[in-house]
Amino acid sequence: MPCEMQRPSLRWGIIGTGLISSWFVADMVVPRAEATATHIIQAIGSSSEEQGRAFVQKYGGDATPSIYGSYDAVYADSEVDIVYIRIQHAFHKDACLKAISQGKHVLCEVIRDVHRVFCDFGLVMDLDSLPATSRLKDPALGAGTLLDIGVYSLTWGLLGLEKGIAGTALTPQVFSAQSIRQGIDVATSIVLRYPQNGRQGILTSTMKTKSDQVFARIERSQGTILIEGVATSVPRRFTVIPSKAAADRQVYDAPLRVGKGFFYEVDAVAHDISAGRVENTTMPWDETHRVLALMDSIRARGVAQEA
Repeated sequence: MPCEMQRPSLRWGIIGTGLISSWFVADMVVPRAEATATHIIQAIGSSSEEQGRAFVQKYGGDATPSIYGSYDAVYADSEVDIVYIRIQHAFHKDACLKAISQGKHVLCEVIRDVHRVFCDFGLVMDLDSLPATSRLKDPALGAGTLLDIGVYSLTWGLLGLEKGIAGTALTPQVFSAQSIRQGIDVATSIVLRYPQNGRQGILTSTMKTKSDQVFARIERSQGTILIEGVATSVPRRFTVIPSKAAADRQVYDAPLRVGKGFFYEVDAVAHDISAGRVENTTMPWDETHRVLALMDSIRARGVAQEA
């Protein structure tokens, strides 16, 4: 394990105090023996200072960040190295550009012969209990399962179906169907078909039911791989089932870690910045653009019906 002096260190400004930000911050402060970077929660930007203080008290561990009742104050804070953007999708571009204009780094999210890949991500969300202004309900704020959680299913589909990224990846045909309620998709089903090799991905997202622990299945020429975990961002177990000897299945458990898997990306960002890289080799800009284009294609070409 690298010593503290060898680790890159980042001081983070957090924009937004919703659910995903809580997972992100909780992952940053949890003790990890395998951590390869040091992360400091330097500032929190929320809609009010009171909400920001409550957020830190609940999720921030021993951190003592500056609390701001505006996002602009975080961008202007000279003690902040990098800003994590986790507000409504519709405001991501503006927030990123403001942070960059202040000289900040920005983190903003978005196997042999494989025949088919299945992946499902579902969370139960009661639309009727939410105000019309909720980011989970307002189409102008990117509401709906595809933009909120569907990208996780799409990511696992691409990981299982393709060998390359960006310019070396194949281009699939896209088919989709969405169930619409109150103007947003409450369920989305996607089929990716690759004419080059016949592979298919069946990917779903929903706010009607919760995903099963086994959230993905990869069907190969020699058997099947089941992937399970508490969330798609932190798989806990892989089960390999040979097609000719199902009883000889092998189970591989990942090292038990606390959190939702966000610590992987915070460490990766720290190492990229420390090395002077402007993009990540695992997820370069061209691959990000490609995934965004696929998301647009899913929305544009799909069949949408009122649920």
